[in-house]
Amino acid sequence: MLDNQLLLELAEKYGTPLYVYDYEIIERNFKALREELSKHLADFKIAYALKAAPLADLCSFLNSLGAIFEAVSIGEVYTALKADVEPSKIIFDGVSKSSHEIRKAVELGLQSIHVESLDEIFDVASEAERQGKVQNIGIRLNLDVEVETHKGLKTSTRYSKFGIPLYRFKANIEKVLGLKSISVKGLHFHLGSNLRSERPYIEALKKILKLLHASKELAENLAYVDIGGGFPAQLGKTLEMASKLGVWIRNVFLNEFPCLMIIVEPGRFLVAEAGVLLTRVNYVKEIYGKKWALVDAGMNDFIRPALYGAKHKIECVSCRETRQETYSIGGPICESTDVFAENVSLPMLSRGDILVLKEAGAYGISMASNYNQRPRPAVISLYKSQVKIVKKREILAELLNL
Repeated sequence: MLDNQLLLELAEKYGTPLYVYDYEIIERNFKALREELSKHLADFKIAYALKAAPLADLCSFLNSLGAIFEAVSIGEVYTALKADVEPSKIIFDGVSKSSHEIRKAVELGLQSIHVESLDEIFDVASEAERQGKVQNIGIRLNLDVEVETHKGLKTSTRYSKFGIPLYRFKANIEKVLGLKSISVKGLHFHLGSNLRSERPYIEALKKILKLLHASKELAENLAYVDIGGGFPAQLGKTLEMASKLGVWIRNVFLNEFPCLMIIVEPGRFLVAEAGVLLTRVNYVKEIYGKKWALVDAGMNDFIRPALYGAKHKIECVSCRETRQETYSIGGPICESTDVFAENVSLPMLSRGDILVLKEAGAYGISMASNYNQRPRPAVISLYKSQVKIVKKREILAELLNL
């Protein structure tokens, strides 16, 4: 496990900024979710959402646990393939796929392509026909379900760019089902991220039920319903939601359509708690009475606080001083939003101290950029005391290679 002494040793050996993942936490979360769902569902799959942390080594690890995979770009597809994931275990989502992505997805024979507009349906059908194939697709529906989360994390409201409006799909079902080069195998929705209740999932599934009752042909052809992700990073809360949702799906949804498989797409839940970001204090200074600890990690390394106002617990792993001071933690990026925390209580800091940002495993390294021409950080994994370099630190020369 990631105790402070180990984190300090890793920071000194591999440098900072540095992401560290504890694979035992990921394994615990995956198995716990699988066990909870298996109490209620006979046929289900857990699809890891690569956008949370698109690391080939992590995909290989989750593949060994029995996961399938959800990708939102052809780059994420290839990340899974690099981890020796079979194409038949990959679902290809994405709100605006380019023609070359659709062409490659059909060539690869992925499990399913989830389409998000009527034009995309026809594009996939045309490409499959050109290749002489019948391509499985899932229909991502915008079900206009309101959820309680940050406005930037809502993905199935009428103001969202995602999915096909339910009324538009209903009006075109016969036309879609009549296309010979595609097979509609699934219905898909994703409501948003960091949801706190099972209620919006149930509201969405009720709308799916009405749709299936209205179209016997669609119901007969369907193999699965993908309810997306959005589970919170807290293990207990997610298992509570999964239990209540599983009971409802079993007793209501599957009672009417018992042959359908259920797919869930957790990303954040599986990896957020497992990953931390280590950063070194470069300077401590005071500006008009406000104390700043300026660190070597920036918003290019971890953008969630700047992008979403996300709050992440910060601790000092090197401090020996017990006296507390109040600091704001800022990075080296030339932006006023490059701040990880405001007015947090920490032991008195000095130059060279190592801080750890907790629950940084989701949307950290995946959103890292080269803003300000900064190389992206390295990623280390830990599993049963075995340390592995998962992603090397970029070097300055690599920024200019292209």
